[in-house]
Amino acid sequence: MDALGAALGPLVAFGILAIYANNFHLVFWLSVIPGLVAVALTVFFLKEKRHDENQKKTSLPKIGFRNLNRRFIIFTLISTLFAVGNFSDAFLALRAQDVGMLPALIPLAFFALNMSSSIFSMPIGMLSDRIGRRPVLIYGFIMFALIYFGFGMAKSVMWIWVLFIFYGLYYAFTEGIQKAYIADIVPEGQRGTAMGTYNSMIGIAALPASIMAGFLWQTFGPMVAFSTSSVIAIIAALLMIILR
Repeated sequence: MDALGAALGPLVAFGILAIYANNFHLVFWLSVIPGLVAVALTVFFLKEKRHDENQKKTSLPKIGFRNLNRRFIIFTLISTLFAVGNFSDAFLALRAQDVGMLPALIPLAFFALNMSSSIFSMPIGMLSDRIGRRPVLIYGFIMFALIYFGFGMAKSVMWIWVLFIFYGLYYAFTEGIQKAYIADIVPEGQRGTAMGTYNSMIGIAALPASIMAGFLWQTFGPMVAFSTSSVIAIIAALLMIILR
């Protein structure tokens, strides 16, 4: 559902800009409406299980990184390594334009990406319930490596469209599954801390990832930039296999 919203938003924005002669102000004003609806749904309809009032404060979980287990730490380090090779999706837009896609069509390519992710997220989530999160994540890392290698090799706009659709499939294999895997390997009282730690590490890796990609692209060309990311993703997948 999150991916579906991410798909429909750019599609609606594309339509508004086409109808109202690139009126960006209107796009931003209209985007306030679903934002307010989301806040209202959260406030009035989303209920959270509360702690027993009689429960002693000393029994509540302590916040800290020392209590996070070894499995979580290893997984976070591997994911951080993978994130070093997962540079900003803005480079995909640049690559699409580099190959020959019209700039006006690039938002539609991201619409295709998010629709693909939305369609496949539920069945892949169900698959992870059956065979386990780790195998699904490994498949996702390998898929990412192949897709990025494809972006480096692409010579036609048609292949760019195909790769964007498969990139959405990669998101379905990883984005929600990573969070579910953390919930599986971390005790209930530490999941908030674990999620925060994990996202912090991924965020820290994002800046050097894009700086590295920009340097490699500008110095050696897009093929080297995408191939480097592919190699890093393969290493991360191998570490997920070896470090059980």
